[in-house]
Amino acid sequence: MEIQALVDDLARLIKRPITVENTDSRLIAYSAHEWPVDAIRMETLLRKGASKATIDVLRKHGVYMLIDSSPGVVKVKAIPAIGFTSRMAAAVRSGREVVGYLWVDDDGVLLSAQDETAIMKTARLLSSKISKLEPVSEALENDADSLVMEILSPAGGKATLLEHRARLHGLQLYPPFQVMVLAGKASLLPQGLGVLRRHAEGFLLQEDVEAIAGIYEGDVVIVVAGEPSPRVRQVALGLARHVEATGFPVSVGIGCSYRELSMVNRSLQEASEAINLAAGLNLLDQGPCFDYGQAALGDLVMCMPHCKARRTYGRDVVRKIALYDRLNGAELLKTLEAMLDCGGKRKDAAEYLHVHPNTVDYRLRKIEKVTGFPLDDPSMRLAVHLWIKALRYSGDQGEDQA
Repeated sequence: MEIQALVDDLARLIKRPITVENTDSRLIAYSAHEWPVDAIRMETLLRKGASKATIDVLRKHGVYMLIDSSPGVVKVKAIPAIGFTSRMAAAVRSGREVVGYLWVDDDGVLLSAQDETAIMKTARLLSSKISKLEPVSEALENDADSLVMEILSPAGGKATLLEHRARLHGLQLYPPFQVMVLAGKASLLPQGLGVLRRHAEGFLLQEDVEAIAGIYEGDVVIVVAGEPSPRVRQVALGLARHVEATGFPVSVGIGCSYRELSMVNRSLQEASEAINLAAGLNLLDQGPCFDYGQAALGDLVMCMPHCKARRTYGRDVVRKIALYDRLNGAELLKTLEAMLDCGGKRKDAAEYLHVHPNTVDYRLRKIEKVTGFPLDDPSMRLAVHLWIKALRYSGDQGEDQA
């Protein structure tokens, strides 16, 4: 959504005039010419920005300092001498750096909590768009990297200090905490990592996610706060697709969710391990996102083909089916795996396999005949399901016959 559209939407929602300026008080966008309009707003609209004299007066009265130092919406008192009526304002921040100001007319009625939330959300969405108009300072990016490093440090910093620094970057450190790692599928130079991080920041702002991104040990690391795990997985998938569309093929690892900030480093380790597990299972080309919790099964089954020399029931059943498939050009093993993956729901399995449910039924009967495998025994289903995964990952299905 463009800057003007964001401003118009906010003005309609809170029913007040809106003006957006950069830090040089150059007018960027404003809502329709609602009346009454005070002298300063009229000047700003006609001149496409406030005059130097006006800016000097506002600075003398500490207006910009007040806005810059507040993490939320502040009320700015009137300055009758220059025709400046009272109004609300919020800083538009790109990380720690203020890149603009969002001004809201004060009609004498207190803003509701919903209105304040809408104003701050718009300020966050404006951030990435105004940042594209203004160069992002290297100092700002370095500070974000420093904050991410401090949050991820096993020793950790003082929670209150971290929370204060995070607020300056527009991040509220509320639990739960979860880490995503963006690893390039090809090696990236530092400049490439910086571009990748900025793409990620823009997407996270657009999705209104409480998160901060930084470069850490050669990857882009994102610390997410206050979001449930399903939402984080959804965001990770959208982020991977967004970044890949810009020409950066990536794998995204997702760590587990924790209530304590001190556990964020563990979530980082898990996010990195999720990518390593996917690489070990040759799955990197099958999807951009890898959740450590969901990859745990892969971690288990990787060692199963070599964990014991003696024959086991599950392995023998799978190899019998694989041998039958190879000799007869059948797809019994694929069908059984789909059926087990779908929790025994034949219609879902049929849809996944693109066959009629009756075909699934026929193949399952054939499996029972070939192996004697009783599909109604939950313990045996689990054993066979695990061995299907283990032997598929190891690539030796059907190499030996029972």
